[in-house]
Amino acid sequence: MKFYLYLLPLSLLMFSCQADPEETNALEDGSYDANKESMKDAEQEDPMSFLTVDATCDKNMMGNWVLEGTISSSASVVTYHDFEFKLDFYDKDQTAVGSESLFLEESLLPGTTLDFKLKTSPSSLDGKAKSVEFQLVDAGTK
Repeated sequence: MKFYLYLLPLSLLMFSCQADPEETNALEDGSYDANKESMKDAEQEDPMSFLTVDATCDKNMMGNWVLEGTISSSASVVTYHDFEFKLDFYDKDQTAVGSESLFLEESLLPGTTLDFKLKTSPSSLDGKAKSVEFQLVDAGTK
């Protein structure tokens, strides 16, 4: 009698663990690959939607502007590289006095974070710039 008490739960467990045929067919018919390609297209088409920057830009003791921080990728397929930052410089009255582009030639794998530090000293500003605003404007894709 005890044998049947052990046999019943074991047989229920065996029959309840079968794979769903629809899930099996979804993997076999290539929908995973199609979804991956669709995601790759979206990540390549609009890199800025998958990249976030947490950074600061300050003057160092030498008078150079230093942009330092991290870039994070929320992409799941695409690797980003060759980042372009645009810096807009302002005087004490918040009047624009110039702008410059800085380039970071590094690669950022999907789902990872990259630390960076870039320096600039725009000679055309001659110390007029008292503040700066920056943004990531472009990134290449692989």
